[in-house]
Amino acid sequence: MNKVPSRLTILAVMSMLALASMKLQAAAGPSWWVTRGVVNTNSQPNDFAAVNQGQLKWMAVNAAVELESQLPGGAGNNVWTLIESFRNTNNFHSVNLGQLKFVARPFYDRLIEIGYATNYPWAGSTNPANDFALANIGQMKNVFSFDVAGWLVLDSDNDGMSNGWELAHGLNLHTNDASWVSTDPWAHGLSNLQVYQNPSVLISNNYSSLQDAVPDWWKLTYGYTTNTPASVVGTNGLTLFQNYLYGRNPLVAELEVIVNGNREWTTNRVVEILPLTREYPWLLVSDNPQMTNATILAVGAGALSYTIPGTNDRTCFLYFQYADNATNNVGSLLVRFIGVDTIPPVVLITGPTTNGTGVGDQFFIHLQATVYDRDPQGQPDPMRRLRITVNGQPCWSRIGTNISIPRFRVQANTNNVITVVAQDDAGNTNAATLNWFVGGSNDTNAPVLTNFNVAAYTLLPDLDRVWIQADCDDSNAVVTAQVIPAEGDPDDPWEMTWLEAGSVGTYVPLAWGTNTLQLIAFDATGNATTNRFLLERSDRYTAQMSEPTPGMFAMGDVYVSGTIGQWVDVGFSTQTNVVGAAINGVPVSLLDDGNGGFTFTSTNAVNGSSQQRVWPVVMTMWLADG
Repeated sequence: MNKVPSRLTILAVMSMLALASMKLQAAAGPSWWVTRGVVNTNSQPNDFAAVNQGQLKWMAVNAAVELESQLPGGAGNNVWTLIESFRNTNNFHSVNLGQLKFVARPFYDRLIEIGYATNYPWAGSTNPANDFALANIGQMKNVFSFDVAGWLVLDSDNDGMSNGWELAHGLNLHTNDASWVSTDPWAHGLSNLQVYQNPSVLISNNYSSLQDAVPDWWKLTYGYTTNTPASVVGTNGLTLFQNYLYGRNPLVAELEVIVNGNREWTTNRVVEILPLTREYPWLLVSDNPQMTNATILAVGAGALSYTIPGTNDRTCFLYFQYADNATNNVGSLLVRFIGVDTIPPVVLITGPTTNGTGVGDQFFIHLQATVYDRDPQGQPDPMRRLRITVNGQPCWSRIGTNISIPRFRVQANTNNVITVVAQDDAGNTNAATLNWFVGGSNDTNAPVLTNFNVAAYTLLPDLDRVWIQADCDDSNAVVTAQVIPAEGDPDDPWEMTWLEAGSVGTYVPLAWGTNTLQLIAFDATGNATTNRFLLERSDRYTAQMSEPTPGMFAMGDVYVSGTIGQWVDVGFSTQTNVVGAAINGVPVSLLDDGNGGFTFTSTNAVNGSSQQRVWPVVMTMWLADG
């Protein structure tokens, strides 16, 4: 708990005391007595003089600040609760031993908790009557003579780690836990002592003191220091960087090899072979397990090169075996898969025709392309993996060899450059580019949304989202949805998904209360329409008034209609225990709609012939449960 404001308040209160009489006379004690101004260094001590409440408060406040600044976790809540109880009254009244113990107790509770003390300094006193005896300055000094600053740098359990560090890292100050595995984040299995001696490992997960890409924790794990360069060669003949990169133990000579950097595919028939041991002088390589016609490579300090037999792209297994000076085979036969692929993927944009021109209010084109990789014989292989992007964005819509994006976004009044790029596992890349110009337009007709599945006001059940759907008369338009909750910030608008038959739909989130939903349809020319709805999330039952339209003008009685008891397109059961309803206080007849809900109409609930300029339309429902 942050007690800084309280501390400042207490110190401000204490500064109002008559400090000249509160300060103690100088005497031997911990350094914080002097640095915090607890004692008066210009006078002789009088330890047998009676101590007063102001002096005890002054000592306690400074002792609390000292513990707060020195100890991990501070002085503790109990100490600060005591300090905050002090008042600037009775400062010259005397203090008895019981009062001195009461003030000192929370301090020693904290000191015992951290392991500095094992008991109270008055332990062994068995006569409670002594608590009424007057306390003197020397007794108060003795009680508050603790020196945690000096104690924190000590090593009480002689395990090589200071008390302060062990305390900060949750260790036992009286147990030799130096060899225990550290529980600190990013320690990566190092011991407590290793972390204590190398604090850089806790800076970040893979921090390197030399900035040589090999983390400090990794070097320490294998007995190196944090200042050991990554270029140092381990027992197995690889540099520390190579060992870290390939996940090897630098102290063990393994009969292993790394082929092509552990990548299965290559675009070059000449591949890199990295022996993971320098213990044997020769490495035999062949493309058949009988090791016939094996190539003999001399194991040196770095990587070796091997040319895969043949002239065409192929997949094959390579076989390796180490050999001694007499070229006798040593160890087991090693097998690695490798594929040679020098042919880039096929990328062909099939629609629309490049250098075409779209209408001025066109936001979308139907982008189609043929994209596939070829097998070693050069035939289309739609099963081979490709990384495909369209204008830098990942594309996941390939089916077989074809890509189809029915609504690919383009910009108006500009030439749109659309690039499809495919890369295979070997790294071969191919691309195709389409230019599509969308010119200006004199179109002033805004897209129109109709056939909403919600009414102007819709009462919804306790759902955190609801499906919204409508029809749009312009397939080139963009339709966005935005929810503005009754409380809190509105959501950013998002684009609705186009469905079949010219419909758009999306799920919208619902907050408690009345949510304003805005559906905005606009074309590339800038023509737009906005439709607003009120969606109330409630534990009441669903109701809709389909007529009248909000904001309509009327000359005479207004026709009102709607439904009650229907859930709105969210797949839940209907509710049927609505027993009555009224519009503007005028009862309406409820007709069973055959789906567990009701329909209603009214022609006399809203009188449009009066002189009132705005007529509210309010529906009230009665439920069977009252």
